[in-house]
Amino acid sequence: MEKEIKIRINYNFKDFILPFKIDTILALKTTLILKLISVSYRIFRSLLRLTLYIEF
Repeated sequence: MEKEIKIRINYNFKDFILPFKIDTILALKTTLILKLISVSYRIFRSLLRLTLYIEF
């Protein structure tokens, strides 16, 4: 089963939309990976903020 995905990228206050067709299972895996990345990034950022807060 194929599904069309639109990826929205905000760069320099401009929106870029990339549409492409993708396999559903692959799409699920990709979204899971992206969610993991974003969560770890958020944790990493908060940790950075904490270390910076402690340093100053």
